[in-house]
Amino acid sequence: MLRLRPRPTLLRYLSNLTPLALLLLSSCGNSEGSAFEGRWVGVLETGSLPSGSTQVALEIESANIGEPVVATLVFGEGAPPSQPTDPELGWPAGVDPQLSAVPVADGYLYRSLDGTRTGDTLRIDIAITELWENWCALQTAHPIGGGSPEAQCLPNRPWDATPFMCTVEGDAENPELSVDCLKLALCRRTRVCACTNTGGCMPSPTGLTLQVEVTIEDGEAFGTLRWANEDEPGSQTARILLTR
Repeated sequence: MLRLRPRPTLLRYLSNLTPLALLLLSSCGNSEGSAFEGRWVGVLETGSLPSGSTQVALEIESANIGEPVVATLVFGEGAPPSQPTDPELGWPAGVDPQLSAVPVADGYLYRSLDGTRTGDTLRIDIAITELWENWCALQTAHPIGGGSPEAQCLPNRPWDATPFMCTVEGDAENPELSVDCLKLALCRRTRVCACTNTGGCMPSPTGLTLQVEVTIEDGEAFGTLRWANEDEPGSQTARILLTR
């Protein structure tokens, strides 16, 4: 006659485990983000920042599974740029006016817009145009015409840029306008400001994000930074390696 041996209950099973085994079992599937939280500092393994630096610092404030990841990102080792004061000059000073993608600034504290954690991997989106919040607020909104409610921070006319001078062409009602080349790049090439006919200008809320993806393993965080510009070419990816 076949006899079935009853399985031990979960309570009996746990009572036979050693304290170390219980500790290891309790850590499996843990959704707490304490193993991720803190300051992670490292380098770009490919490429460099406009300043020439390669340092990256990622501060993870919260990384619990099922909750938004809260983090900040700082590039380089220098101080953040001083606040803009002149709406007629592009900002920050020293940025190459021939830029084809939105640059990042050393020392500025970029905040996460959206972030998720899946297992040991964090994915964070950062709006790199937030750097220009105060600069955009100084700008005058110029309607683009055609009944559109949108505007921009330079007149909506053809423009020309050379290494020595930049201009917005004139028309029957307006003369040719000489403009700072960096301002032209920010207003017309990368469009860091979003303006309206009835209001002022603010940082562009769409199309210009920095996507951060890192996997944390054995005390290291490795992954990529991807500059994603939906409206203009020039997106690029850099590998990063960080330690805490």
